[in-house]
Amino acid sequence: MDKKVIDNLIDEIRKEKFIPFYYEDSSIRNNIREGNYRLTKLVGTIDYDEDLTARALLKNYVLYAYNSRTDEFFENYSDEILSWQMDKVPLIKNDKEN
Repeated sequence: MDKKVIDNLIDEIRKEKFIPFYYEDSSIRNNIREGNYRLTKLVGTIDYDEDLTARALLKNYVLYAYNSRTDEFFENYSDEILSWQMDKVPLIKNDKEN
């Protein structure tokens, strides 16, 4: 994930999730990097500009990290994460006629 994407996410997260300004950008940046790592382990490479579900999940992950509740994030978002993962898996097609 490049610096520009991270910087844009920091601004978005601060505004949308009401993260106070005394919580340093470096902490949000670390939360983003950690969340990105954990999400990419589930589906591989993610384009956060195109994949809006992934973007929303990452922003919510950062909110949970800010509140020291990342374990609850995966519990509370398990259905959405599973649905997102299933959307990423290509459908298996049987080209042979039975």
